[in-house]
Amino acid sequence: MKTESKTKFISAPSVNFVVRPGSEDCKWRLHPSIWSSWLKLTRVVAWVLRFVANCRSRQERRKGSLSPEELQNAEIRIIRDAQQEEFSEEYRELHENKPIPKKSCLIKLTPKIDKDGLIRCDGRLQFAEFLPYDVRFPIILPRGS
Repeated sequence: MKTESKTKFISAPSVNFVVRPGSEDCKWRLHPSIWSSWLKLTRVVAWVLRFVANCRSRQERRKGSLSPEELQNAEIRIIRDAQQEEFSEEYRELHENKPIPKKSCLIKLTPKIDKDGLIRCDGRLQFAEFLPYDVRFPIILPRGS
């Protein structure tokens, strides 16, 4: 049985858009699986994020080489989007401060969402004083990463 695709036409002065159901599913065009290295993916995402920020900004635009902050923001964006794709139900529940489902594979890791919107696991290492943040609260990576 073939499902019927409904197409919606939206008109604006001198601009026409065609919106198809399911087009929101393709929000992440720079999918990590198509890149040969983490560094290349991170740099491309950082350049794209800078381009978008420059297009939105009415003040001075960023120029020159990428800053460490831009690269870190790109990494956070890539990981967060991958987590939201792979663990969508868990992410939604954690974001709403609700308990995650008992059938979840993350339940034993006692996951939490950090200030950057990343799912991190909690455990005894949180009480270690001299360990870096990423070791005390590791990021939960999607399967196949």
